[in-house]
Amino acid sequence: MFMIDKESLYQKVYIDKINYSFVKTIWLILLIVVCGFCGVLVLSLVVAVQTSRKIVRSIAAIKDFTKKLTTKSDRIGKKQIIDEFSRGDLFRKISKQYLKMEKAREILQQRHLFNQKAKAEGQ
Repeated sequence: MFMIDKESLYQKVYIDKINYSFVKTIWLILLIVVCGFCGVLVLSLVVAVQTSRKIVRSIAAIKDFTKKLTTKSDRIGKKQIIDEFSRGDLFRKISKQYLKMEKAREILQQRHLFNQKAKAEGQ
């Protein structure tokens, strides 16, 4: 039979235990880091999805609101123009505006002539 050296056996077992606990600690730390990274990744993904949903909802609400505004104002505007045209009010309004512009043009011409006469008399 061969002799077993108790001291060397004790040292070997002790070193194996140290190595095993060291490896176990490294794996545990690595597992914690990986889980933490995955958790942060999942959380950031959830936040990004929620934020994008809110943005999409707000854009859709803005589009819907502007669509309602434009269609309503278009309907009101078209109906008003058709009603005024059918009654002849539109033509009267346009002709009144034209007459006002002609009167304003005549007044400006008279003022211009008056200013020219005043300058000529002043010199």
